[in-house]
Amino acid sequence: MDVCDRAVGLVDLWIADMGLDPDTHRLTSHDSRVVWGLQKGSAAIYIAIVSLADSVYLHVYSPILKRPTGSAEAFYLRLLELNATELTNCAFAIEDDHIVVLSQRKVKGLDLVELEEVVLNISGNADRLDDALSEEFGVEMLGSARLLK
Repeated sequence: MDVCDRAVGLVDLWIADMGLDPDTHRLTSHDSRVVWGLQKGSAAIYIAIVSLADSVYLHVYSPILKRPTGSAEAFYLRLLELNATELTNCAFAIEDDHIVVLSQRKVKGLDLVELEEVVLNISGNADRLDDALSEEFGVEMLGSARLLK
């Protein structure tokens, strides 16, 4: 069993330990990327095992807001402040036209406790901050509408 297969098995095991069916929550699966989708409050959470040329990575992310249009300097300054003051082991990022809360690391040495910590950290921060940022800046929330096969 290679590193990627072990990481996929670990995520499947963690999802099953949560009382959920890993196959039902698996959104995509091919040689270089396996993605599962979960829901926490108003936030969709994605867990991905990604095989790149140099290593295999765990990506846990939650798209929470649409990217603001027009002048958004205050919004982005707020995200940078939150990255520095309130977020640990994760950060805000832009993916496509979405604001995401993201954590990524190599899977080497990853265990169930660490996986759960990363997922709960992303899901907790996404669920806590999506409503607040949407209200503060009038930016549209994404929520569960993104959690599609």
